[in-house]
Amino acid sequence: MDGDGQREGVITEADTCREYVTPRLVAAGWSTEPHAIGEQRSFTDGRIIVTGGRVRRGKQRRADYLLYYRRDYSLAIVEAKAVGLAVETGVQQARESAEMLGLKFAYATNGHRIIEIDYITGSEREVERFATPAEQSLEPERRAPPPQDTIPGRPQHSRRRPNGQDVRAVR
Repeated sequence: MDGDGQREGVITEADTCREYVTPRLVAAGWSTEPHAIGEQRSFTDGRIIVTGGRVRRGKQRRADYLLYYRRDYSLAIVEAKAVGLAVETGVQQARESAEMLGLKFAYATNGHRIIEIDYITGSEREVERFATPAEQSLEPERRAPPPQDTIPGRPQHSRRRPNGQDVRAVR
């Protein structure tokens, strides 16, 4: 092992997140109030599995990163893969997670390359950097603004998916 605690020549997904992804998210302004970076966030309780009259939960679904415009409003999910893997290996997982959560953006990255999936424009493209919170929420010609702090008739802990369903905010 070298001085960083890594095995010689092996960089794990956790190493990729720590050394490459987190610094790029911070540089894009996601760690500046009121914005936030949520790391390793579970967003499902896991499938209920019944076998032989016994009930147990399956594995929880977990996001490598959730990007919050405000603490109660997530805009994007980031799926990270180890540096040695192709960035494309994370695209499907990023898409599935974003769709489950009703998010407008998803990213897949291996620390060196970034693929952005934009559900507002319907595009998927490789980008040089993560979009800033302002770029993802305030460009009127292509981005939807974040919801108001209070919406009459709807609890503050929920938001509306594009299909009109209310969903609880992930915290």
